[in-house]
Amino acid sequence: MAITGILKPILFFLILLTLLFFLGMNLGVEYEASVNLIYQRYQTQSGWIILASAAAGAMLMMPYLMIREFYYQQIIRGLNKKNQSLNQNISQIQNLPIEDESGDIFQE
Repeated sequence: MAITGILKPILFFLILLTLLFFLGMNLGVEYEASVNLIYQRYQTQSGWIILASAAAGAMLMMPYLMIREFYYQQIIRGLNKKNQSLNQNISQIQNLPIEDESGDIFQE
C-alpha cells in the first residue's frame, strides 16, 4: 500500500517530531545532574518538571541550531567559491606578460 495524499506529510511530521523529541531528551540529560540535586533537596515533583522543561527547551532549540548550521554552511560554501574565483584571477594576473618602458614584452 502506497502512502499518498495527506498521510505522507503527517507521517513525515510525526517521525520528525519523534526524532526531535529524542534529540531534545538527549540534550536534556545534561541538565539531569542539577535537576536531580533540586529534586533531592526539595523532594517534590518540581525537579522532574524542570528536567522536562529543560528537555523541551533543548528540543525546541534543535530546529534553530539546524537552520543556523545550514546557514553557516551556505556562507562558507559561498566564501569558498569567491576564494576560488579570486585565486583564478590572481593566477591569470601573474601569468600576464610584463612590458617595460621600451615596449619589449618578456615573461618572468
